[in-house]
Amino acid sequence: NDFDFDKIIVSSPAFLKRVMLLNIFKHNTLTISAGGAISDLVIENVKKSFGKNIFEIFGSTETGFMAGRFVENQASLWRCPVESNFYVASEDFTIVDKGIGVLVIDSPYISDDIKKDVVLADSRKIRAFVSEDLVELNNGTLKLLGRIGRVIKIEDNRVSLDYLQSQLIK
Repeated sequence: NDFDFDKIIVSSPAFLKRVMLLNIFKHNTLTISAGGAISDLVIENVKKSFGKNIFEIFGSTETGFMAGRFVENQASLWRCPVESNFYVASEDFTIVDKGIGVLVIDSPYISDDIKKDVVLADSRKIRAFVSEDLVELNNGTLKLLGRIGRVIKIEDNRVSLDYLQSQLIK
């Protein structure tokens, strides 16, 4: 049972990768991670050392918590909070609840300041956050496929590809 634990660690994937080498935490510890993708090696080491799957948070400084998952491996699917809904915007910007496209989230946890007015395929109008994440959405779960934006994460740090390119050209 993933909710039966003695201790909790809240961390980033980069820190987890390094702390696993120290082997200082005890078995039966719940690990919560946010800030970037977790490698299969870290997932395996955490489960072996702590006896639990990692609970991973998908979100950002701007949006807060958007989704979560207990991680068996990198292919584990994300789920949104019950008060939220996931949609995808297809290439023609039709917003639907199944398929591959840009992630659109209707959530009370995301500030209205960063939401946009969108029209769903059934003609309902909502205010939602349109991300820069390419996802596959199926039955309320999502699989992250990549980014469409020019900001990526390396070791939990945001890196602007445009800025990096401009510096390399200099």
